[in-house]
Parts: sequence; structure tokens; C-alpha cells
Amino acid sequence: MYALTQRLVGARNRVFHCEPVVFGFPLPGQLTATGKQRRVTPRQALSDFRLLITMMSPDVAAWLATWDRIDSLLADPLVGLALDYMASRSRIDLEGER
Repeated sequence: MYALTQRLVGARNRVFHCEPVVFGFPLPGQLTATGKQRRVTPRQALSDFRLLITMMSPDVAAWLATWDRIDSLLADPLVGLALDYMASRSRIDLEGER
């Protein structure tokens, strides 16, 4: 649960500061073994959030499951193009569902 929460801190900060999230969420201070910046996709961050909520309160998770607008936003082809661009960057390791 702790590791999951740590991954979500960067996502929370970007969303709350109204920063662009379509290019993924950098994981502050986390690099791969090859020195690349770790970054998770928006869909992966949403999946992590849903998992954390389920672990904390299945009832709240069931209620949140009825809110699916974000899933349709993440299915937009432009999101895929943005993530393809980030994945092509040599200094970034993009992790997670697209």
C-alpha cells in the first residue's frame, strides 16, 4: 500500500497544480537502473488510484466505479499520440497501461 501511495503522490501533485497529465506522470526522484526518468501513463495512475481506494474502502470503490468519464477521455486517440511521443524519448521510461 505504501509503494502504491508513493507512486500516486506525483500524480496528485500534477493534477492539483493543473499541470498537463496527458504525457504521463513523472515519478520524482525515481530513475531506472539505466538512469532514465520513470514516468507512468495516466491510465496506470488511474488504475493505481482505483486499486488503492479498493484496498481502503470497497464501498467507496464501488461508488467511484460509476464515474467513468475519465476512461472515455483517456481513450481519445490524441492521448495515444502524446504517450507514443513520450515513449520515444530516449531519457524516459514510460510504464503502464496505455
